[in-house]
Amino acid sequence: MGGAPVGLALAGRIKGLDIPVFQSYGMTETVSHVALKALNGANASDSYVFLPGIEFGVDARGCLFISGAVTNGQTVQTNDLVEIDGNAFQWIGRADNVINSGGVKIVLDQMDQRIAAVFHDLGIPNAFFCWWEPDEKLGQKLVLTVESTLPDHMEMQLRKEIRSRVSTYENPKHIYFAKAFAKTATDKIDKRATFQQLSKSSNG
Repeated sequence: MGGAPVGLALAGRIKGLDIPVFQSYGMTETVSHVALKALNGANASDSYVFLPGIEFGVDARGCLFISGAVTNGQTVQTNDLVEIDGNAFQWIGRADNVINSGGVKIVLDQMDQRIAAVFHDLGIPNAFFCWWEPDEKLGQKLVLTVESTLPDHMEMQLRKEIRSRVSTYENPKHIYFAKAFAKTATDKIDKRATFQQLSKSSNG
C-alpha cells in the first residue's frame, strides 16, 4: 500500500471533517492508485473500491492481482491477502506476514490492527509491531515489540487488556522493548531489522 496505514487517532479526527477523505491503494508498479477507501461521510467503509477500468482477481494464495491502463495492460501480482466482494475488497495483510503458531495461522498485520486499538484505548503513544520468533513447541510464536519503555503498571495493564481481547494463540508470548526502531529509506518501521538488532543485543 502506498505509505503507512491511517492510525486510529488520525482516523477519528478524519471522521469529524466535512470534506470527503479517501485512502488510496496502489504501488510503484501501478504508477497511480487503483482503488479508494472512504474514511468519512455516508460512504465510509473498511473496503477499498476498485476504480473504473481496473481488472482484478486473486491467485491460489488469495493474493490480489490487477491490470489496467495504469499497468500498461500488464498483470501485476501483489503479495497482499484480500477478500473481494463485488467491486470492492478488504485488505487482510501481507502473505509474508503470516505465521503458523501451533497449527494456527496468524496474520501479523491483523494483529497490529487489533493491538493498535488496545494502545489507543489505554492512551499509550509508543510505536509497536507484532513479530515472531522460533519456538520448539509452537514452531513460531507471536511476540510484541514496543519502542522505548513503559512503566511497570502500564505494561501489566497492556498485557491484561490484550489477553482480554484476543485468543490464546493470538496473545503475544513475550513483549520486547527496543530503544529505537530501525527505519526504511521511506521512514517506515523496518520490523525485520529492528527485531534482528533486538535479538543480537539480547544474546550479546
